[in-house]
Amino acid sequence: MVNGQIIRQHGLIDSGMGYVREFDIAAIEVDSVGPIPPKWYFEVKKRDLTSIDVVDSLLGKYHDLPHTNGPIRLVLVTSGSLTQAARHRSQNSGLEVWDSATLANVATPEVMERYFGEGAQLTESPQQNNRKSDLFLQALGNTPPGREFWSAYQRLGSEICEYLFCPPLEPPRYNVPDSDSRNVRDMICENSTMTGFWALIRATYAAQYIVVDAKNYSDPIEKQPVLDIAHYLKSYGCGLFGILLTRKGSNEAADHAIREQWIGAQKMIVVLSDSDVEEMLLIKSTGGRPEELIRKKIADFRMSL
Repeated sequence: MVNGQIIRQHGLIDSGMGYVREFDIAAIEVDSVGPIPPKWYFEVKKRDLTSIDVVDSLLGKYHDLPHTNGPIRLVLVTSGSLTQAARHRSQNSGLEVWDSATLANVATPEVMERYFGEGAQLTESPQQNNRKSDLFLQALGNTPPGREFWSAYQRLGSEICEYLFCPPLEPPRYNVPDSDSRNVRDMICENSTMTGFWALIRATYAAQYIVVDAKNYSDPIEKQPVLDIAHYLKSYGCGLFGILLTRKGSNEAADHAIREQWIGAQKMIVVLSDSDVEEMLLIKSTGGRPEELIRKKIADFRMSL
């Protein structure tokens, strides 16, 4: 209903066709300058992070439409953000995207009050998040991989994680040793939230604390960093969930070790490369939830077994 009201305020009317060829909304543009008014087709997705498979499915339905009766506009409406791959595919294919930031800008106060009650507020401008994300993206690009810069990358990775995940996670503690000081974790965040993704992580992986290690390697990480963080993960300690921040991702040996740790000890280890971190920063800048990328990586991993 909210989407329908926004569509009408943008000079479109419901075509009366309803659920047309599996599209959620079909509308006709009014006051168009051409001889045949454009038809608009909308796909609406209530999700925090929309992946490329959704875009490809929508484009497939679009190509099945008859294109002989005037121009057609195709719009994906989502309550959250898009992955980088999905956003690139939509831009290259001419698909319009109305994400959370776009909807916040186009919805009038009257629409907000009608559907969300008196006193409802439009979302704040993402300018501040844009600036912070841009600064972190610049700092990440300016920090070279390699042993010489490991300390700078560790500090930057900790600051980025705090920006992305705190709150709802508690502010991090840095360089925390275990009881016999043999293992030192780069960062630990207490996970006491009662709702959302991190609550699910705590319930599924006994993750009362989130362990993060940063590896400033010039190449994809191998097996050993996976084994190192696995030593930190204990059901009676921090829990069984850890994150490895890396520059180039993981190689085949590391991926095999991650599978072994999950199958043999139920320890879930997620590797985040520079490209993953960049994507999460972009999601944050548009008002989305960057942890949804972690959710997708876990889902892809577990469904591949």
